[in-house]
Amino acid sequence: MAGNRQAITQPSIAPTTKVAAGGVAGALTVLVVWILGLLHVTVPPEAASALTVMISFISSYVIKQRIPAAAINPSTNDG
Repeated sequence: MAGNRQAITQPSIAPTTKVAAGGVAGALTVLVVWILGLLHVTVPPEAASALTVMISFISSYVIKQRIPAAAINPSTNDG
């Protein structure tokens, strides 16, 4: 089966909205753990890592996939 797979064509090299949401959520989680450290709240590294993965997954799951405006082809547009 793996031999029959083909790459998905993407309109640009820009990350999709789901990928961007996951990256932003991961960065924000790291900042939250850092701020908790400044407040002398000890967060074990394993818990911080798990929190990052969970928040990234949830944000990527909730955010809907969007097509960039530049990817819309006027010749195939119904309007």
